[in-house]
Amino acid sequence: MGLRIAHVNYSLKVGGAEVLIAQLCRLYRERGHSVEVHGLQHGGIIGDRLSREGFPVFVHGPGSRWHATRSLIRAFRRSRPDVVHCHNALVTSWVVPAARWAGVPVIVSTRHGLVPPPFRFWRELQFACVSHWVKAVVGVCQATTSNLALAPFAARDRLITIYNGASPAPQPVAPLDLPKCGFTLVYVGRLAAPKDFPTLLKALALVRTSRKDVFLWVVGDGVLRPSVEKLCAELGLNEAVTFWGERADTGAFFNAADVCVLSSKSEGLPISLLEAMAAGRPVVAAAPGAVPEIVEGGRCGFVVPIGSVQGFAEAILRLAGDPSLCASLGEAARVHYLQHFTAERMADRYLELYRTGK
Repeated sequence: MGLRIAHVNYSLKVGGAEVLIAQLCRLYRERGHSVEVHGLQHGGIIGDRLSREGFPVFVHGPGSRWHATRSLIRAFRRSRPDVVHCHNALVTSWVVPAARWAGVPVIVSTRHGLVPPPFRFWRELQFACVSHWVKAVVGVCQATTSNLALAPFAARDRLITIYNGASPAPQPVAPLDLPKCGFTLVYVGRLAAPKDFPTLLKALALVRTSRKDVFLWVVGDGVLRPSVEKLCAELGLNEAVTFWGERADTGAFFNAADVCVLSSKSEGLPISLLEAMAAGRPVVAAAPGAVPEIVEGGRCGFVVPIGSVQGFAEAILRLAGDPSLCASLGEAARVHYLQHFTAERMADRYLELYRTGK
């Protein structure tokens, strides 16, 4: 018998958690389950896309916690989900009381970030209190789960790890002729402070002192785009960096580029990393969260210390100067993805959790 599943995220814009939710929705509908999606405070591109695909989509804000709670209770009482799946701390803190009040039998929470000490005490205290009411608290990598166990008053008996999975990144509807020249790096994601763009751009500037044929595509948008563009100009990188904005056809960029780069100082298990691996692209990435677990475990790229301009530059230059190494690491990435990180494997694991609590 099919389950009725409700996913709840803070917004339904473009981001790693939102992409993951969309993938789970599609896979579960294919398997005969009913799925609905809730934006706690905001809708967005992912929500609009899922709505066009026929999924029930609800947005409960912007508004106060009390307003969102009442709205959620009404929605859950109408649809009567078997499972409410909350994504991240604030959402869990707000949604669990509403789901309990509405009589939802199974509640699950996934933490998508690294959650490193020192903890944001008030946020983690609220999360810890409500997490004792859920079936399980999921860390998307072992580093996240280990950190959650260190948080004050954590529900340690409910902690499990389920690695993120990802479908290959979406392709354009019509052929996309990307103007690639030279050795091209690609970054896909938000332009936000945790992504540490200064380190990546300074590394690129250092690389280009010896190789002018290395370029960077930035696929994504965010509040820091003006400051990132300003830094590009200050470093003399205007001709080397192309900003493509937010795109729905990111698969074309992974397929055309040579290497995926990720300079984040805080991550859980980034979906863009898995999409790059699915496209057979090696990775040069900083070392937060699951990145070392995935990249080094699959021998599919280079992991450098967080904030290391020199480390990034050296890894990029090594790959740019050795096409055979680049190709072999890319093939290793593709194989590692197929063995461990497909969306189907992740969906199977969550279904098992919904049904058994383990």
